Amino acid sequence: MPSRSLRAGLALLSIAALANTGLAANTTSSTNTTASTYKLIADFSGSTFFNNFDSYTDPDLTNGFVNYLSATAAASSNLTGFFSYPEAGNLTTAFIRVDTLTSNPPAPGRASVRLSSKQTFNVGTLVVADIYHMPTGFGTWPALWMLGGGATWPAAGEIDIIESVHNSSANIMTLHTAPGCSVDNSTSFALGGGDAGTYASQLMNENCNTGNGADGCSNHGPAQTKVYSNQLSTAGEAFNEQDGGVYVTEWTTSGVKIWAFARDAVPSTLNTANPSTVGFPTPLASFSGKGCDFGAAFKNMTIIINTTLCGDWAGKVWESSGAKAATGVETCEAFVAGKPEEFVEAYWEVGGIRVFSSGSQ
Repeated sequence: MPSRSLRAGLALLSIAALANTGLAANTTSSTNTTASTYKLIADFSGSTFFNNFDSYTDPDLTNGFVNYLSATAAASSNLTGFFSYPEAGNLTTAFIRVDTLTSNPPAPGRASVRLSSKQTFNVGTLVVADIYHMPTGFGTWPALWMLGGGATWPAAGEIDIIESVHNSSANIMTLHTAPGCSVDNSTSFALGGGDAGTYASQLMNENCNTGNGADGCSNHGPAQTKVYSNQLSTAGEAFNEQDGGVYVTEWTTSGVKIWAFARDAVPSTLNTANPSTVGFPTPLASFSGKGCDFGAAFKNMTIIINTTLCGDWAGKVWESSGAKAATGVETCEAFVAGKPEEFVEAYWEVGGIRVFSSGSQ
């Protein structure tokens, strides 16, 4: 079980525990003024967390040096399981990690896990993901994302909520769609509280089918930002050192918004049966505009958590990212194969994922 520091004297907190702590943030200063009323339709947390997911065991479609294990194999290999924190009200979290023991694993690569929710979701969805730790380290490519079903990718869409490679400290949020979906750069980051000072995020492409969907419309977040008056790291080692945070994704007919909250600044409404995003600060990423039908571009979405290794992104930027120079290893695949001890931080720790709907899902 990982060791924990108590940030600002606070015990570890899950979103489910916030109501009784008095620590939930005041949400009076905001930019989000219209939102739907939501009801809980899925709760992936506690000792039943893994019951809500199927394990993907097919070859990695992003060409990673990775071997995705079945649920039984992952559990027996200690790549999935639970941490328990009696000092935090018996909080139980789920871990999903990469193999750290095997040297030079055979093809297709190092053992890892990819989970896909059994339940699917459609427009009018609010996803609240309580993440204590995300994978980091050279060779890693972790992602928490939503993938459309019932059509050949990317016809049913993809929403990348958390994604990074190697030791990056900045989260990259992306929409991938079929032709016909373009978005506006309507994102800025709140500094100091509400909108007291903002700076624009970097929207790489307005066309979410850029690269036939492979590049999509990608919003590059900052390594650090502030929500209300709370400093927040968005990914990587710094995100883990602050005991992670809570990512909130709202998908409506008007667009997709993604917020990130430090653990001591989670809006209290998220701990209710019918949360609302009214009063939320400026999102970390906001994809909107009349150039996309967000109800049609994304449909029948599953929630996926995985860590691949190398592949079409982490492997492709092995040299340009500085990983080759930092490790002294010629290729990403050689590093991943020969350095199992380097993957001790390549794990997800999830306090829970709760999904709400404004419709009849």
